[in-house]
Amino acid sequence: GGGGGRGGGGGMDAGAGEVDPGPLFQAPAVQVPWFESIQVRDFTDLEDDQGFRFTVYNITVKLEDGRTWKVAKRYSEVETLHTRMVMTHPKIQEFRFPRKSMFNTFAEFTRERRRSGFEDYFALVVSLSHQESLTELVEFLDVAKYTSPTVARAIRSPRSASATDAERAQPAPTDAERALPTIAHRLPLPAHHPPFLPRSSAKPSRGGAGGQSLSPSASRPSPSPSPSPSPSPGPGPV
Repeated sequence: GGGGGRGGGGGMDAGAGEVDPGPLFQAPAVQVPWFESIQVRDFTDLEDDQGFRFTVYNITVKLEDGRTWKVAKRYSEVETLHTRMVMTHPKIQEFRFPRKSMFNTFAEFTRERRRSGFEDYFALVVSLSHQESLTELVEFLDVAKYTSPTVARAIRSPRSASATDAERAQPAPTDAERALPTIAHRLPLPAHHPPFLPRSSAKPSRGGAGGQSLSPSASRPSPSPSPSPSPSPGPGPV
């Protein structure tokens, strides 16, 4: 045939005729792109529906695989994140978070002091994200929205618990690899494999073999025929 028969060009060695005892299909390890950097480059003044002025800080998030996006957060939102994280991360408790300012809220030096403090704060957080679970940070930066829920769940765990360096070094699967069969009956059988036979519905009787019933007479060996007596020689010539 044209290479489509069993044991042909389907990626199996017909001469060996052996089936790998390992798993039929193993999904490639999921690449987990942890945070590479979180930077607060600038800030912007906005107004709400009632005309009140407020400031948002533009945060640029970059993952190790190159994906980048921006989120805009107010001072109060970053402060809420910090309040949640200091409860479970002792190293963050030691950081001097930019304090509130009752006066000169919109002064240039006040907002620049906050921007610079936020950048130092997120640099510390990025270093901790490789060692500790930072669920609050993943939610704060809308990771699931800008990547996928799968990546967001993986980044929540520390790097040492999510994947080894060898797993992370594997390339992402191609479309052809994703289309590989994942169940046994779609894989080609080796050339020596016997055909599948339908299972008999009859129950085998005692002493039967292969699901066939044997009668008592059939179970006993038939007696061999006795040899016929040879004719006695007649009288000889006189």
